[in-house]
Parts: sequence; structure tokens; C-alpha cells
Amino acid sequence: ALEKEKKAIWHLPPVKISGGACLVVFAVKGKNDDGNGRELTARLKLPKEGGVVRLLAPDGSVQSEVEYGPLAPDQSLQRLPDGTYAGTYRQSPGFENTPEGHEAACARIDARRNGPLLVWEVMCRAQRSDLNWVKLKNVSDSVVDLSAYHLSRKMGKDGLPLPAKTVKPGETVCIPIAGKRGNPNGIPFKWGKAETVVLTKDGRFVDGVCARPSVYGTSVSRSAGRPGFFICPSPARNTDNGAKGRRYVAPEPQFGCKPGLYGEKELCLHLNTGGRTVHYTLDGSEPTLASPHWKDSLVITRSTVVRAFAEGDSVSLDSPVATATYLLGTDHDLAVMNISIDKEDLYDYNRGIYADGPDYSPEIPHLGANFWKKWTRNAHVEFFDGKEGFSQDCGLKIFGGFSRYEAKKSFCLKFKRAYGSSKVHYDFFGNGQTPELQDLVLRSGSQDYNRCMIRDEFFTSLLQAQSPTLLIQMYRPVALYINAEYFGLYYIREKIDPHFVASRLHVAGDSVNIIMSRGYNEVGSSVPYRQLMQYISTHDMTDRACYDYVRQQVDLQGLIDYKLGEIYSGNTDVGNIRYVRSTDPQSDRKWHFVFYDLDATWVGDNPASYYLAAGPNAAASNVAVHNIMINRLLANNDFRALFLTRLSHHMQHTFSPENTTAVFDRLVGQIRQEMKYNCERWPQLSYTQWERNIAAFREKFATRPQTVLNDLRRYLSVSEAENKQYFEKLGF
Repeated sequence: ALEKEKKAIWHLPPVKISGGACLVVFAVKGKNDDGNGRELTARLKLPKEGGVVRLLAPDGSVQSEVEYGPLAPDQSLQRLPDGTYAGTYRQSPGFENTPEGHEAACARIDARRNGPLLVWEVMCRAQRSDLNWVKLKNVSDSVVDLSAYHLSRKMGKDGLPLPAKTVKPGETVCIPIAGKRGNPNGIPFKWGKAETVVLTKDGRFVDGVCARPSVYGTSVSRSAGRPGFFICPSPARNTDNGAKGRRYVAPEPQFGCKPGLYGEKELCLHLNTGGRTVHYTLDGSEPTLASPHWKDSLVITRSTVVRAFAEGDSVSLDSPVATATYLLGTDHDLAVMNISIDKEDLYDYNRGIYADGPDYSPEIPHLGANFWKKWTRNAHVEFFDGKEGFSQDCGLKIFGGFSRYEAKKSFCLKFKRAYGSSKVHYDFFGNGQTPELQDLVLRSGSQDYNRCMIRDEFFTSLLQAQSPTLLIQMYRPVALYINAEYFGLYYIREKIDPHFVASRLHVAGDSVNIIMSRGYNEVGSSVPYRQLMQYISTHDMTDRACYDYVRQQVDLQGLIDYKLGEIYSGNTDVGNIRYVRSTDPQSDRKWHFVFYDLDATWVGDNPASYYLAAGPNAAASNVAVHNIMINRLLANNDFRALFLTRLSHHMQHTFSPENTTAVFDRLVGQIRQEMKYNCERWPQLSYTQWERNIAAFREKFATRPQTVLNDLRRYLSVSEAENKQYFEKLGF
């Protein structure tokens, strides 16, 4: 019998297996099949997240078992001739798990796919999504009409109808994919996580291919006269690329020492090359065939990032680049992140994303500089947190607004299919959760990097605990290295994008609208937002029907909490505001608010009117335009009562001296040791001055609530009855 983790057992039918032969059992969720000469199917759905499968003897004893971890789409765990197991995309059902077995399995599959139209080649890992394509080939003796076929990413879906075009016998047609850039000649095809293309006709399967085995810049293609698919380097649309394809990708070299932090000043590194020629670099750049050959071992005496690949052969392409960072003689209280990247991609005058560049303008904020351009460079990121850690190829770009002109800049890590995986799962924020991310922001401290280096994290932490409907990014302080050289204290942050909003509102990402500042539609349509603002501006909010309409459209508590957070923090950068909502029928479809970017706080003393007033010309003001909504709503007694209720709550809890002091001291304690190293790396702020800045910032906790409350009392003309109802118990 087959057993799945002692939860489900499937008894094998009376089938005999000859010595050395293979029996294939398809594990599915459904009705058991006793065989009867057909394929065997067992009701043992195997989770892709991992599990255990056992082969039991009639007496229940375990004859064989395997425990497997998470598997990618279309990947399997394969027992090798030496008895070990390895993940593979080159399955060989019914045959030995060898290259010859895979070849035989491919031949059997191809014999069942006898055309007339076949998926000949798939390119889904181009540098830009609009450079991807699908090639189809007519392998019959008759003309084929494409319009009778559909492309989809999995069975059971009709997919996209192909254009009305005839394909002659032996002819190949290349169908471009539209991609995010909207290629006008392409079709709007989405690959999905499995990166699978399925060709159907009249709802029936014709052919298909999984492109997961391919790597960046390669395609998966058939080759005339050979069964199965091959991986092709540097493919071209109008070329038969299969002839230069290889069946496999060489395995990555395996490092003998686990990457991470070492207290030693010297380390001897060994590398399992698998008997192949391996090239390596020690400067963060990707190795090439011109890079040095790896010998038996390598002794390093300083922090080093090692990047290596194994040469291919007649059946294999070169392996992907393996990356391992070794930080010697280092000690950090925080998690550590290292980014490996070609130094020229960072600092080269013409193409470095961190450089001034030829278009640099001497006036602040130095528009035209390289760091203002939307350039992304290939990189690799490793994360060391004392747990299993994380290592993955990615893209790297400069992140932020006017903070780009500061000496210490923020970064964004981008995870795309072209780099290996379109998303990343890891507990980056140390809270036991593994969010699904496409982008990861590394905040430098922005305009606060040379003052307190904690403003944004402090104020957002205050509101996060007391404002359940506000959208607030998770964060975590880390020690950042670039090419094994210390780069300073940074904060990992979620990026405000459809995935962030969808995770907070529990909706699908394609249902999200994100409106920034004055109505700029960052994601989705700005029409609903503009219509709402027009309604608020032209209707009397004291009218019950008008107010109820707005109440159904806006998260009013979130709006109030957002404004009170801005007022308490004295934020001078009020233009950075994001309104978000979902069109999903299962959501509340209300506009919600993201509380973020609090670096320019407690640097001035703006009155409450700065955040609430909106006169006749408010729409023309860079500040008052953001006050129109709350200003109009404050005329309604119900909303005013809600505003005063939330104000009282925050004064008693969120902004109380006891709470703010406790939160602040906890956050400062997390980074105090790291700030010593950070100030050495970025001498624009000395550690002594930082301690003075922190002490001065902390002194405001005792007086700020009273100042804010008195100011709001005056602006709102709080009555004696309201004061007694909402504020007397506060003791202010």
C-alpha cells in the first residue's frame, strides 16, 4: 500500500512488476482506479508544500519512504541511482531516472502528440515581458487554420483564441506576447507560476510545455528529429533555435561552507564542482568564461562574496551562477543582508545607478542624474537571520523621491520571472509570517538618515497598533552589505503596490486601485476617486443622505486616524498620500489610506489648520487640496463625534507619553549598536550627535499631546460639553 503521512492509505491492485521495471501511479484527488490495464490513479493528493510518502508491506511495515519539501510548479522529487533524491523538471515516468530514461519518456510522450500543430518553442524569460513569444509549428502535410486553436496556461481553460492565420506544412509561426509594455502585435497571455503553455482545440488538449527549466535569457524548444524539449541559449524569434539547444542545465557548484557570518579572520573554502570546470569571481560581478578557474580550495582573509558557475558540455548549458557571501570578523545584533552586483552597475559614470552620470544637474535635487533614471540592474540578494536564510537572484534599482539626491540612497529589490522567480516567500519581517512579495524596499532613512534614522518607523509603529483599518507597511532593521562591504543600517519595507494592498484588504491584486497625491492614478483608474471628490466638494455633508453616501465610499475611521497621525507627527511632507480601494465584490469597496513616509516630521510646528483647513481655493493649494475631504466631513455632527472619539482614544493610548516613550525606547534599543557602525560608514552624522538627537526627540513626548490637543480644541471650537465628554478624563 501507499501511505501519505499516516493519513491516507491506497492499496495497490494485484499487478505484477518484473525485475527492474517501473510502475507509475498517478496521485490525484478523486476516485481510485483498480488498474484494469489502464494507468493507475490513487486518491492521494500530494501537497506541493511538502509531505511524506511511504510504501508499506502487507503487514504495515515501511519498505521505503521519502520526505519532500516544497516543490515548484511542474517539479518532482526524483530518486537517483545512488539512492539520494533531488528535485527535477526532467521526469521519466515508467523509465529509469537517468538521462536515457528521460529521453525514452520524452519519446513516449511525443508519440502521443501527433499534431498537426505543436508548441515548438517558448520564450518567457526575456529581459522585457514584451520580448517573449510562443512558436507553433505545423508538422502535418496539410494547411492549418490557427483560429481553431486556443492558448492557455492550464487545462480546463479555453484561453486565448489564436489569430486568423493559415500555417503551411512545415511552417513555423511566432506569436509575440503583449507583456506589460503592451506590444501591439502581441496577445495578452499570462504565463502563471508554472510558466506553462497549453494548446487546445475544441476544448481538448493538443500540446503543451512547461518552461520552468529555462533560465534567464533562454527558451525551451523542440528540435527536429529529437524527442522532448531543449533549452536554447540566446534564442531569436525568426530562427530554429532547437538545433543549438541542450537537454539539461549543468548543476550549480556547491559550496562546502555555509554562507553567513563568521567570527574567524580566515576561512578555507571548498567547492564541489561535480567534476566540471568552474569559473569564479570575488568582487560581486557574475563570472564569465574568462574568469579564473576554481582550484582545490580558496583561503579568504576578509569578507568576500564568491560567485561561481560550472561549464556545460555537449548535453548541458552552463550552470546558473551560485553565490555565497562570507562575512569574516563581523558581529551584528540585527539580521544581515548582502547584495552582490557588478560594481560598474552601481558606480560607472555612464551606466551606474548610484552615479551622478552625464545628465547630472548641479541644482538640488540633481534631476537628470543616473540615480533619477528608472534603471534596474541584475543582482543577487542573501539574507542571514540566524534561521534558514534566503538567497535569490533579483533586480536592483534606486528607490524613493527627493531622497535620491542624498548621499545614502534607498534601494528596491525586484523579483521577476526573468531573474528566476516572480515572487519571493520568506519571513523577512521576523513575525513568523511569510508574505508573498514581488518587490522589497531597502529604506536608507531618507531625509532622516543624518538626524534620528527612526522617525518613519516610530510614527508608523504608533499607529499600527491602534489603527486597525489604516494600511501600514511592515518593516525590519537590517545591516546591509554590498559585495561583502558594509553599507549601513537600512530598513526592509514592503513596497506600496497592488500586492501590498491586496494582502491588507484580502482581495485579488488585479482589483486594486491606488491613487497618489492629487488624484494621480498610480494603479487602476482615477475616475472613481475624482467622482467621489467632486461629490464631496459639491454636496452638503450635513445632509444625512449625502453623508451616508460618503460613509459607504470611505473608511472614515481610517481617514481620521491618518489625519491625527499627520497632526501629531507634524509631518511637513503631506503631499505623499495614497488612497487605495478594491473593486472586488467581496470587499467593502471603500477608499482606505496608507500611512507612510514620516521622515519629515517634528522639524517644524505646523498648526492643526495645516492638516484640516480647506478654503475656497483649496484645490489650487499643494497642501489644502488634501484637506478637502475631511474639512467637508467635519461639518457633519456624526463625523465630528467620531473625530473627537478617535482623538480622545489616541490621546489616551497611542500618543500618551507612557506609550510613545515605551515604543520609542524599544525601537532605539534595536538599532543603537548598529548606529555606531552606520555612523562610521556615513559620517554625515556622528554617533555622539545621533545620541543627542535621540534625546531631544524623546523630550517632546511629555508635551506634544497637550500641544496637539490645545491646538485642535481651538481649531474645532470644542464646546464645554464636548470637552467634558471626550477630554476631561485625559487629565490634560
